[in-house]
Amino acid sequence: MSFAAICPAINEQLLNLANQNSPLLKTSQVGTLKGVYDQYNRANVRIVPIDQGNGQVKTIQVMYQQRGTTADIVAGVPECITGPFTEPDNFAHNYTITNGFNKQLKFVERDIRELCEGRDSWIVKQVAAQLDSLRQYINTELITYMISQVGDYAGGVNSGTSPLSLNLLEPIATGGITVGNYIGESAMLNALADASVVGIPIAIGNGDLRSYVNMQKIGCCNNGGIEMSQAGQFAYFMDDQLTTALGNNNFYVLEAGALQFLPVNFNKGEYELMSPTETRSTILDPMIPGLEYDFNFFKPPGCSYWVGQLSLNYTFAALYNGGFQTGDILDGVNGIFQFNAA
Repeated sequence: MSFAAICPAINEQLLNLANQNSPLLKTSQVGTLKGVYDQYNRANVRIVPIDQGNGQVKTIQVMYQQRGTTADIVAGVPECITGPFTEPDNFAHNYTITNGFNKQLKFVERDIRELCEGRDSWIVKQVAAQLDSLRQYINTELITYMISQVGDYAGGVNSGTSPLSLNLLEPIATGGITVGNYIGESAMLNALADASVVGIPIAIGNGDLRSYVNMQKIGCCNNGGIEMSQAGQFAYFMDDQLTTALGNNNFYVLEAGALQFLPVNFNKGEYELMSPTETRSTILDPMIPGLEYDFNFFKPPGCSYWVGQLSLNYTFAALYNGGFQTGDILDGVNGIFQFNAA
């Protein structure tokens, strides 16, 4: 029996299923994973994979340099340069692929016979029904890591211990109704500008932040006559798991590139295997562009059933940790900020 066509068929049909309305295809609001693995967040990050000698990548290396400070500047132009000297160094940070998971599916012989007779839907739906739980698992671990790595605002205040409180919703006089308050967003953008955040920030959360985002999409003008459609100068990703971890109105803002989810597939290239009783390949996640899971489909020796195994190896990285020298006004800033929308 040959299984050479199973994995391509699964990938093709997963993409077809992605937009269908079915309970098994419902996707949780895993905004942290979606935001961090978005192409915009990954676009300008230069990562070097390191081969461990067996053909598989198990370490990721990131290179950067710290910027100079005014303490290195000497007044005047002496005839003989005496220092102090800035000694540039390439800071090589290695991140070992230490995290991982697997999820197994069991198929009896009659399932395999059905596969041989018509491979177009049944196994695809079995795989599709598992993908949301994999996203949730990664998202939960990523949130835990993000919280542990939260950095400072400019000036040395840890944003996780003392998050800046933002008034994003403003009550109006009657009916208990609130409207979006652009002053709260302005305070957030000011804090990010002070921290020299480059590009469009990535906001992840729920609660008042979610309400504010929805209001600025559909509203016109607030009580001050401000055109609210001009608000929302950030990319927003909803995450209900972050609500559980932090409380309803706490949320995170990331500078693009600062926080990375680094998956490594072990079933790529020469590690893809086809045999009468086993196939190894990768399965695309139709809801997270670019994300693939390793997929093994095999018959355990001496058993009458078959196993489909979805797995992934990965790590997380706060790339800007240690990015500034002691004495730099941005020392402690790493592009991972917590805010409060109370």
